[in-house]
Amino acid sequence: MMYVPFKKVGRIITPTDKDWEEAGCILQKIVLKHPSRRTKIPSLLGDTLIALSARRQGAVVYTQNEKDFHLIASVKEIAYRVVKSTL
Repeated sequence: MMYVPFKKVGRIITPTDKDWEEAGCILQKIVLKHPSRRTKIPSLLGDTLIALSARRQGAVVYTQNEKDFHLIASVKEIAYRVVKSTL
């Protein structure tokens, strides 16, 4: 039950229905703007939902996945920072 302390202090963020709907619109815009990325859409869904959930909370996403978040940011303003691996 590792999540319990986080839940108690309100640190669990989940996508809303609106986030899911907006994610669909964002992914559609990505396909229209970058048709060659159509095959990438299934893997972008999770990152898009993370970005939208964070955006709703005014949070910044820290990620090593620069390419995907850059692609999402090309059609929707999101706050993300790229961190380099220390391994």
